[in-house]
Amino acid sequence: MRTTKKEVTQPIRNYILNHINPTDYDVEAETDKEKLEFLVSTYRAEYPAKYHLKHSGSYQQMFIDYMQGLPTCLNVEFGYSEIVNVMESWGLPQPAGTDDYESAMLFYRLIYREVNALLRKHNLDQI
Repeated sequence: MRTTKKEVTQPIRNYILNHINPTDYDVEAETDKEKLEFLVSTYRAEYPAKYHLKHSGSYQQMFIDYMQGLPTCLNVEFGYSEIVNVMESWGLPQPAGTDDYESAMLFYRLIYREVNALLRKHNLDQI
């Protein structure tokens, strides 16, 4: 299934919004827009582009590196089998011949893409 179909993008967006965690930061963020504002401000404070962009090479890879560091503000799965299970719940089964690493990288790229789509939807600056 194509990753741009609404049947796929909507579960990813729901996953993102359900995994943004402002409580450990003593921040109240109840609406989707507040959650996204919290995510972006925390990400920029904890992982400034000024220091990390040159190493990562792109904004996408920089955000993936951040997610792989297991930030408290965005609790995404990290283990390969858990990532494959989540992707299957989105309607994206692991294709035959694809290893778990490739699936994990697709997972992180999809999260990045849909975070930015949510930011655009709420008229917020992209990451």
